Amino acid sequence: MKMKTVRSIVLSGSVAAIATALFATFVATEQMLLSGSERNLMAIVLLGAFGLAVVVAQLMTRRLVRDLDRLATTAGRVAEGDLAARSGVQRLDEVGAVAQSFDDMAARLELSERRRTAEEAERRLLIASVGHDLRTPIAAAQFQSKVPE
Repeated sequence: MKMKTVRSIVLSGSVAAIATALFATFVATEQMLLSGSERNLMAIVLLGAFGLAVVVAQLMTRRLVRDLDRLATTAGRVAEGDLAARSGVQRLDEVGAVAQSFDDMAARLELSERRRTAEEAERRLLIASVGHDLRTPIAAAQFQSKVPE
């Protein structure tokens, strides 16, 4: 199943809304008893408005899609183990809130991994120290048991 993109959803919704508005406007102009040349001019203006609206909708979705792509790329990097990855998306909308939450989560994961690594190093040092402390008296006792008196 092919996944729909945000851009296609936003553009198709925008085009449908614009087309509906233009159709309603065209029907209204038909009721105004305009002459043939006036109707043709109105149709040209409406088509131009439609084209402009589609371009504006496409431009508006470009930033949204770019920021979502950055967020998805960052999520992939974190999933591969790069806990220092951050999206860097700065927005004052829902996408920005999700990006900020994701970046905060990645920062907490990175801090947690650093703590775990430090605790693991401390544990290894403790085990090595305890092992050394246990071996030293045993070696001394073995040495004394072998020394002739």
